[in-house]
Amino acid sequence: MGLFSIANRIGRYQVADLLGSGGMGDVYLVREEATGLYWALKTLRAGGPDSEIWKRFMNEGRVHSELNHPNIAAFREMFLYADRPCLIMEYVDGETLFARIQRMGRLPVEESLRILVEVCEALAHLHGRNIFHRDLKSANVKLNSAGHAKLLDFGIAKYHRTAGMTMVGSVMGTPEYLAPELILGHPASVRSEVWTLGLLAYEMLTGRLPFNDEREAALYEAIRNSDPIPPSRFQPESTAAVDELVMRCLEKKPERRFQSPAQLQKAIAKTLGKNIANPLPGEFERRSIMIGQAAQSAATRFGGLSSPVKLWSTAAFVTIALFFVLWAAGGAADSQSITIEAVEGRADIYENGSRVGTTPYRRKAKPGELVQIELRREGYIDQPVQFEVTERKVYSYTMQRAASPQ
Repeated sequence: MGLFSIANRIGRYQVADLLGSGGMGDVYLVREEATGLYWALKTLRAGGPDSEIWKRFMNEGRVHSELNHPNIAAFREMFLYADRPCLIMEYVDGETLFARIQRMGRLPVEESLRILVEVCEALAHLHGRNIFHRDLKSANVKLNSAGHAKLLDFGIAKYHRTAGMTMVGSVMGTPEYLAPELILGHPASVRSEVWTLGLLAYEMLTGRLPFNDEREAALYEAIRNSDPIPPSRFQPESTAAVDELVMRCLEKKPERRFQSPAQLQKAIAKTLGKNIANPLPGEFERRSIMIGQAAQSAATRFGGLSSPVKLWSTAAFVTIALFFVLWAAGGAADSQSITIEAVEGRADIYENGSRVGTTPYRRKAKPGELVQIELRREGYIDQPVQFEVTERKVYSYTMQRAASPQ
């Protein structure tokens, strides 16, 4: 049971669904009444202003508010509601990279490297602001409906050379993803995050992590002293060049690894014989404009975000200019035919509250257009869907069965 109920109004947002719930907090799908856009609302159910979990949540909001990149879930605003902190961010309609790997097993080589490039770009954006994520893992990377990676969860992210949160008697981060030097108590660095990029690549290519032991002492020993089995042993499509790329990320000594995500990207391009394009999604410009406009509201409602307001004001101005340049250059793009379908059965399609058809539903749309619909089917939970039109022709969604009445 979440803190808020479906249809509750939280400020200017209405709760549409509970997306996930943990021991300390909940994540909701909410609809902004003024714009009709869907967002994710993250809140705490436990802890007070002096608790460690509250401090982490505050840290997440402050760090997230300074980030502005297409491969990072966009920050919207942060405020207090009923004495609970609420973080509003981009709703990423898709699944985590962890869920994709659990569902499919190993991923194709080129898809794995494309996703890795996008995560590299997100991390480079953080590092350019002297921020380390410190909890990069497949569960904190979400793939949207167009297949683009979005980095999530900045609860333990830390600014370089600033005081951060500590955990007495333990190492900060997820044990399976810790670099050898972090286990020894050294601080996070660009090269320790290159290690986690290597782990992500390994996990995508093989469907497994190179070091995995339920006994923490044995796990740490393996991370520090055991050499991982090359990915090609588990991934027939892999090559010696891909093995070399991944194994260099996983060198025990930091100085032997790639020295930055950018350097790793160059190696990926060389391995594939081409650069992997990471086009700026059109939705990102639209959201950035709204985020900039909402910055003052965020600062007024939640006192700790006054400094990021200046950043967002500047970012909004630059983004608005970029938006109009892109609009002028690409506004005449031709429409294309797309199909929206529900997996395992038919569903009714609703747009702006009115039924427009049944899946498989075909319609015209322009590349970059943001489509917002709702899938409804008897015996299933209504599912809001929001995606940006790309070169894909078919957009498939799995609906969740409604709970049977007791």
